[in-house]
Amino acid sequence: MSVDIPFNQHHALLVKIESVFGTATVPSRDLGLIETFNFDDTNNVTAIDASGSREIQELADGQYAGTLKSTMKYQHGRIFEYIFGGTTTHAVSSSDIKHTFAVGTEVDSMSLGHSYNLTTDQLRIFNGVKVNNLTVNYALGQPIRVTWDGLVKSVDNTTTALTAVISSIPTLKSYNSSLSLGTDGAEAAVGKLESFNCTFANQLTRVDGSSDRESQAICSDTLLITFEFTKAFDSIAEYTIFLGGATPATGDVTAKSLVFNANNGVSLGSGRREINIDMAVTKLATSGEAKVLRGKVMQTFKGNATTITDMFTVDDITEANWT
Repeated sequence: MSVDIPFNQHHALLVKIESVFGTATVPSRDLGLIETFNFDDTNNVTAIDASGSREIQELADGQYAGTLKSTMKYQHGRIFEYIFGGTTTHAVSSSDIKHTFAVGTEVDSMSLGHSYNLTTDQLRIFNGVKVNNLTVNYALGQPIRVTWDGLVKSVDNTTTALTAVISSIPTLKSYNSSLSLGTDGAEAAVGKLESFNCTFANQLTRVDGSSDRESQAICSDTLLITFEFTKAFDSIAEYTIFLGGATPATGDVTAKSLVFNANNGVSLGSGRREINIDMAVTKLATSGEAKVLRGKVMQTFKGNATTITDMFTVDDITEANWT
């Protein structure tokens, strides 16, 4: 049957780590259950005019620049490989693999294949892709999701579609999840949690140069970590942490540890699936409370963290098949 207009069943999105920035590899690894994918690119065209005429004299191309954005239901932590840049350790427990992430001095790049399996196939391979921002999102009654965006060095077009890879790893739901806040090692559960998100920002910058319309490098800067959570009011525990006591502290508010965890409740080595974000030094930066008639009183807190302390995921993906 002839297929000319793509729908979700015709789409494939796969990635592969690059050994050299911008040098294409064959994408073969999935990132999770893709929900949305967008790309935008520009030639940065400039209209050149001149005195003596109302007409444009020339259209000049500037630097090529591309951006990507995707949302997926979380199945495994492969995408985190591209946000932190450090050496990931892979600890094997029977059929379960624990991947522990670390912050490095620069983040890796990947080739990303985005294709449609049609009567005439369409495949774009974006090269030199680096992840700029990544958000882990918890919402009550929903599976855990990951949203990320990135910058692109270049793109290749071909007419051979990729074969979609859909992992069988189960998603993690809100009822698998918990958020804790307090003294490191003795954090207290945040009750009545309705939403939580944690964002990692690489603050990427393009480095361009003469004789080339493509970026010569895409470099990361300081890793910024922010988070936000909303809960139904059940105590003043989090507000007291925000203030630094019963009243606003006269000096610096004591930093606290924040831990988000979602797991399927199975023992490690017996099919455990998990994501853990442990940040030992965090501060609540803002607090808000809202009361509506015939509704719950809601509290919202936003905060910052210095770095990740113990961030890992557990699945059944071997180190050889990781990147």
